[in-house]
Amino acid sequence: MISVVMCSYNGEKYISKQLESILSQMSGEDELVISDDGSEDQTISIIHSFMQKYHQIKLFQGPKQGFVRNFIFAIGQATGDIIFLSDQDDIWMDRKIETVKNGLEQNNKYKVALHNMYLFNDNDDIIKEKFINFHHGVMRNVMFSCYWGCCMAFKKEFLNNNFFFPNGIISHDQWIGIISEINKSSIFIDDILIGHRIHGDNMSKEGSFISKVEFRLNIVKGVLEYLWKTK
Repeated sequence: MISVVMCSYNGEKYISKQLESILSQMSGEDELVISDDGSEDQTISIIHSFMQKYHQIKLFQGPKQGFVRNFIFAIGQATGDIIFLSDQDDIWMDRKIETVKNGLEQNNKYKVALHNMYLFNDNDDIIKEKFINFHHGVMRNVMFSCYWGCCMAFKKEFLNNNFFFPNGIISHDQWIGIISEINKSSIFIDDILIGHRIHGDNMSKEGSFISKVEFRLNIVKGVLEYLWKTK
């Protein structure tokens, strides 16, 4: 059984196509966990319309503390053996679930999978055909993370073994990637398995130099805490 975890917020413009691309490749025993963080548009109505047709959808009310805490909350609701993370506005390729499952099952040491993606805009123009330049290494991924949540899946057992999300963390996917790097448990599948949509509402904002330093110091502090708990 697999769980797909999606966080939604005012996603009426794109969420239908994403739901269709995900649900078309899920089995009857799988689940799609959606945590909505207080949408004020038609997002909830759209999700309800899909729920009438697909019993796999489980809708939750998010904590309304930002998208990172919403994802952390949603992950906690997932019950599948493998958990996929999903944005609300991307498009999944037809073979994504099967390909990632096969990758994770190649070797028991693999707990986290990352795959590649292409970037496209609202005109369906491809901006970049292969976006992720994968690299291993804890400190290298502290400085320049290659782990994107929309391209990630992990075994539920990965969340055991003293796993935790540090207080004040501002990148849940980078944290998952770093812990997988510490344990040498990640696999990179260099296949394009989603199209990642770039639009005005999801473009990353450049933070100040101080905020970037604080972010990385918080990550390092979390790593030290994790190592202390697991030694």
